[in-house]
Amino acid sequence: MLKKLYFILTKKEIKDLIALSIGSLFFSIFETFSIGIIIPIMTLYLNMEKINTSAKLQWLYRISGAKNEQGFLFMLVVIAMIIFITKAVYSVFLLYKQQKFVGVIFNRLTSNVLSSYLNKDYSFYFDYNSSILFKNICSEVSQFTAGFLTPIIQVSSEFLVMICLFILLFCVYPAVTFSLVAGFSVILLSMNILSKKRIASYAYAREKHSEEMFKSALESLHAVKEIKIYNVSRFFVDRFLQAVTKYTNGYIKFNVISGLPRYLLETLLFVSVLGVLLVGVSSNIKMAQLIPMMTVLGLASLRLLPSINKIYSNTNMLHYSLNSLDIIYKILQDKEKPFLADRQADNGEPLVLAKDNFIKLEGITFSYKESTPPIFSNLHLSIPINHTIALVGETGAGKSTLADILTGLLIPSSGKFYYAGCRITSENMLEYRKKIGYVLQQTFLTDDTLEANIAFGVPEEQIDVERIQYAIKLSYLGPFVDTLKDGVKTKIGERGIKFSGGQKQRIGIARALYRKPEILIMDEATSSLDAYTESEIGKALKELSGKLTVIIIAHRLSTIQQTDIIYVLDKGNIVAQGNFKELSDHSPVFKKITNQKIYL
Repeated sequence: MLKKLYFILTKKEIKDLIALSIGSLFFSIFETFSIGIIIPIMTLYLNMEKINTSAKLQWLYRISGAKNEQGFLFMLVVIAMIIFITKAVYSVFLLYKQQKFVGVIFNRLTSNVLSSYLNKDYSFYFDYNSSILFKNICSEVSQFTAGFLTPIIQVSSEFLVMICLFILLFCVYPAVTFSLVAGFSVILLSMNILSKKRIASYAYAREKHSEEMFKSALESLHAVKEIKIYNVSRFFVDRFLQAVTKYTNGYIKFNVISGLPRYLLETLLFVSVLGVLLVGVSSNIKMAQLIPMMTVLGLASLRLLPSINKIYSNTNMLHYSLNSLDIIYKILQDKEKPFLADRQADNGEPLVLAKDNFIKLEGITFSYKESTPPIFSNLHLSIPINHTIALVGETGAGKSTLADILTGLLIPSSGKFYYAGCRITSENMLEYRKKIGYVLQQTFLTDDTLEANIAFGVPEEQIDVERIQYAIKLSYLGPFVDTLKDGVKTKIGERGIKFSGGQKQRIGIARALYRKPEILIMDEATSSLDAYTESEIGKALKELSGKLTVIIIAHRLSTIQQTDIIYVLDKGNIVAQGNFKELSDHSPVFKKITNQKIYL
């Protein structure tokens, strides 16, 4: 556990944690003095003659420099008031420092976990549900900081206070203190033995059912259109409620178990105090001797009970949240491992381009999992730069997979990849990607302005207005922008819910063109466009002919008819290539596709 915690926290944070522990030590000293000073005050208040019979009081009286007993008592009361006020101010300061410490770590970890996920290889996302990743970013980091890190701070702080107070009480009233310590230990150890396995099961349930909660909630929101059409909201609400109920039931039981010792300890403590009073009365001990003891025990009890209860409940919370430590540790540990395509933070090695005017794949082999048959096996492909080409084939032929390999999102298990004579590797992959514009079949839009969605990921103050207009013109988005009251500053709503499918797709095309790429990949990018808009975009792309490489995956014959070269894929192989007429005349696979009008 300590090894994992040391790994997660930075060196500065560990130093800050040590500083907070030292601060808690000072706080415990304040607490001890604030209660300890009550003893001489109450003793002198009830019997001023004690100053002559107590060696400790005589020593205090002598070093105080007080002129008389009343002045000495007055001085002790003033000192006690100063200690209590200082303790209150210091406790607020310490609380602020503790909360700030936890808050800073929460901010860092949430961004680090998100960064870790975003820097994973693209294939990582094939095996993980996005709701689970979202749960880890938001819920597990919060559980770690609030349910694991905060309890560590509170346990260490309260433990120091408890030890100091017990030392004080043991020095003054050893028999009573020993009895209390023995009673407290028996109760807490018994509760710990009885509840340890239960808390472990509640911790497992917390993780499992919180995953179900996030998954059902996010899936419901993403599918809201279909849910309304088919009127199945009850099903999704019930599924979510089932997960929430299981999660809540476990949390309720955990809180009950954690709070139970408080009542047992209160009973033991007050019975002990009243027992001391009973013994004193039956033994004819004078009230002047009992009252200081009862006062100190009462004040100590008011402070000890919350401390002991916090120690116990926070220790339980540590066990309840221990799996969050494991989750965060594993995520950050994986972040330390270099990923084949994304190991560079900002910039990779520069591309050293030769005079080879081709994008080449040589001997490429790729499969999504080692246990599954390869999509491509020893694939060779040569694409001329600054030409418009199309990838066609029946469903499952590997068109989109090939496009993802060309962008470097998917890394082949073997083979070589060249751009203009420069071999693309993990070291220069990010530089290569800067030359790519990618338009997907469904464009993701953020809840921001149209301008921000076109510039995508560029801070507002760095957006190039001329490039925005350039991209709008080539994507045939201008007439639509002119109809918007706020133009490119128009807010488009979550996932572009206010816009049509064709409008979203044109924004996606504009986004790709904003970066003025050398390679433009369009993966069924015109599927949501009407014939007129598709024709206009086709004309715009023709204007760029000879200036960039356009790779098109499309299911409309009209989209690929004017391309320079069409590559026909069948079962992971390039079985033919040529222009539309050549393939229509000589390629059986292409003729089968076009004659049956199968989507390409």
